[in-house]
Amino acid sequence: AGTPSYEAAATAQHYFPIQPLKNAFLLTSADQTPFFRFNDSSTSRLAEPEVTFGKQGIVVHLLCKGGSKHLLGDGCITKTDLLDDVNTTIRGLLQKYVTPDQMKKLSEILNEQLSRMAPLVPEITECPIMSGNGQLTQRWANFVPEVQQVLAAKFPMCTHTLASLQNIPSQTVNFSLSNFSLKAINMNLTLELTIPSGSFWTLFKHQFMADSLDASLVAALTSTCDGSQLDPTKETAKNIAHVLQDLAGRTNVHNPALFTARVSSQSFMLDAIQGGISQTMDLSSMTLPVALLILAGMLRNLRLVLCTIVNVAACLASAILIMYPIAMWMSVASVAPSLMVATSLAMSIDYSLFLLGRFQQELASGRPADEAVVISLATSGKIVLVSGTTLLLCFAMMLCLPVQLIASLGVGAAVTVCMAVVAAITLTPVMLLTCPRFFGSNKHWGLSNEGCCCVCRRRPRPVGGSHQGMEEVARAPEQPLAPDDAARSLHTTSVAGVANQSCWPRFGRVTQRLALPVLLFLIALATPFAAFGLPALQHSVGLLPLMPTDSQATQTLVAL
Repeated sequence: AGTPSYEAAATAQHYFPIQPLKNAFLLTSADQTPFFRFNDSSTSRLAEPEVTFGKQGIVVHLLCKGGSKHLLGDGCITKTDLLDDVNTTIRGLLQKYVTPDQMKKLSEILNEQLSRMAPLVPEITECPIMSGNGQLTQRWANFVPEVQQVLAAKFPMCTHTLASLQNIPSQTVNFSLSNFSLKAINMNLTLELTIPSGSFWTLFKHQFMADSLDASLVAALTSTCDGSQLDPTKETAKNIAHVLQDLAGRTNVHNPALFTARVSSQSFMLDAIQGGISQTMDLSSMTLPVALLILAGMLRNLRLVLCTIVNVAACLASAILIMYPIAMWMSVASVAPSLMVATSLAMSIDYSLFLLGRFQQELASGRPADEAVVISLATSGKIVLVSGTTLLLCFAMMLCLPVQLIASLGVGAAVTVCMAVVAAITLTPVMLLTCPRFFGSNKHWGLSNEGCCCVCRRRPRPVGGSHQGMEEVARAPEQPLAPDDAARSLHTTSVAGVANQSCWPRFGRVTQRLALPVLLFLIALATPFAAFGLPALQHSVGLLPLMPTDSQATQTLVAL
């Protein structure tokens, strides 16, 4: 309340044939001078009535006229003045047809009948008047007709409606004096009272004006074009938005000292959202090389990064392939692809670090590549599976929320995590076992030609010059690892040297010894946030959470 908002469309629906808001102007005074002011005095009063005689009785037309040609909203009359003027006018009219004695008898009946008309008149307590010398008010009042002329000239095939204080129409109240007939002429009396539009400005000032009256909302609605509903994604809607933006630009150039105009459009909002999504995609693409370089630094091997690249590509391709039929069945948020890309990069790189790091560690302890792969899957592979399953279930629980936007994001993220886990525990071992010498070489961070397919490998000379020794040497790497040997290798992997070099084991032991103090510290740390932070959290519904903060459309929408 007190600021221009889209709720104006719903509140003013009784007075305007309003469709959902698509375009809007925000007019702001240059020096914070109010566009107009309110006064508790009427700017117009009832004029002489026009009486029409018909078969149904007498119809009395009551109109308001003001004393100035610069009236806002064709004049304004307060409820108190209006009821007094109606009473005085009707009494003066009756005196022309009845005698003074009859008038005394009719007075009580007239007062009772007119008291029933009071609830039909809005609670009008103040009227608008010009601010200052009137130049700002006059230019502001002329802005809406200018918008109407531009839209009618540029898009004559469309139906346009403007919602603002300047467009509030006058209202007619019909009231019959029931059980009240004039015996002198034997006819019923009906009042047709026209209330000027300026009288309603005080009722809608909170919907169309700021509290200080220095900011105004003008909604420009285009409902149909060529007889069909206007789609904000079509070219016609974008052209209308650009025409309104050009009009706002001309207004700012011609009236820089009076007020400024900004346009908010559904087309601009959609463009801003799509631009934000594209920007997010670009940022994800730009961060991928940096993340891969960090991974290569952790593994000290650039060749192993190729496994991660293949995993990312396979994860994204399979996730999008699965989400396509899902998107045909349910509405999916436009930001879901961005979330899927970010999730794919994060999970694929994280899981690759687990598996490839363990693979590197086992190779460094002297194990062959096939044993290193078995141990990596039995240890780090289990961590990847449990972690991915937990994360998948967390995202899947978003389907329980009744908001379709959040549910679609949960589906996209869950599918991506599932594909990242599958790619990590299937593609990674296959690639490592397919080219064990290539991925197992750490010489110069994998930048040497060791293990490359193009480098000829010397066969070892047969023992004693026999071909049997050569065959045994050639067959040696191909022998499968026995299950018992693989199980024993899990317990004999030498990690003592790595553990002694790291600070985390010592940190873990200290934390375990001081478990109770650590728990109390964490509770004390979380208590202020739980007591003061959580109640202050607010929910946000609408387009703003989807729009980039630096977009002009976002800033205009926030200002509205």
